[in-house]
Amino acid sequence: MPELPEVERAARTLTRAALGKTIAAIRAIHPSLRKKFTPAHSRRARGKRITTIDRKGKHQVLGLDNGDTLIVHFRMNGDWEIGTTGDELDRFARAVIELEDVFDHVRLDALSPRLDATGTLRDAKARFERDWISAVLVKHHGRVGEAARALGIQRTNLYRKVRQLNVARTLLSPRRSWQ
Repeated sequence: MPELPEVERAARTLTRAALGKTIAAIRAIHPSLRKKFTPAHSRRARGKRITTIDRKGKHQVLGLDNGDTLIVHFRMNGDWEIGTTGDELDRFARAVIELEDVFDHVRLDALSPRLDATGTLRDAKARFERDWISAVLVKHHGRVGEAARALGIQRTNLYRKVRQLNVARTLLSPRRSWQ
């Protein structure tokens, strides 16, 4: 059975991977878990954002933006496996939590009508970064702290990038006043 240090490490790993993300689906794999976690539970969690991740003893508690809570216990030998939906599951996997990603909403290929192949690589990088930051801000309803966590940067750096890249300030939460 995982001890507290392993459970704490797992909670930190999950926080880095899932905090602020939206649940696309939850699948119960193990037969005993399927009895307790029904498809109705999965439907209720779909589209909800993970707002908090805490450890209570050996349980991990995931708070959702609608006030619901997912409680996870690793049982005898569990851990989080972070990967993509195409990855093969561990043979001891009991459940899968699939998260939406900003990549689901971005299309980059030569056939895309939005792809502007003019200008320098620096210009293209700035356009992509501006579009990416805009998409993340929209996804997090203009909440800069949450968007910064999702981008893996500090809030102050996100504010700087918003200014430098001329990201539409209307995407930011109205609580922040700009000079």
